[in-house]
Amino acid sequence: MATVAGIRFRKAGKVYYFDPTDVWPNPGDPVIVETVRGVEMGETVTGAREIPDESLTAPLKKIIRMATPEDVKRSEECIAKEKDAVEICMRKIAAHKLDMKLVDAEYTFDGSKLIFLLVEKIRGRRIPPEKESIVVLIGFGLLLLLMALVMYQDIVRLFK
Repeated sequence: MATVAGIRFRKAGKVYYFDPTDVWPNPGDPVIVETVRGVEMGETVTGAREIPDESLTAPLKKIIRMATPEDVKRSEECIAKEKDAVEICMRKIAAHKLDMKLVDAEYTFDGSKLIFLLVEKIRGRRIPPEKESIVVLIGFGLLLLLMALVMYQDIVRLFK
């Protein structure tokens, strides 16, 4: 059994599990956590509870700390800037006559990254299987070439 706390990053978004360690948040408490995108602020959905180890998909990341009022203010500022970014991006899509639909824009908690969620409609149908297999073959060949290059560099370093 693992002790976890459920954290959500967006309204009506997916709930992710984190290790509460020394922080024991209650539902509704804002917390600061480490994610694959960096440090993020989320809202506690479920307080600390135990779940079976089989329910976990990867090692749990830890809750860093409870969010301070300054953290909440920073998050609100990022959300306000997201609205401006969406408007600018919509104007750019229209100006360049791109066949795209802007879904959302998200700033990371520290404000260093802006992520646009776009849907692009190029053809509207599936790639023919014969062309798909060629693309996969080329990708596999490039991957093998990269592996050979890395192996060559490792061997050169061994003999220096």
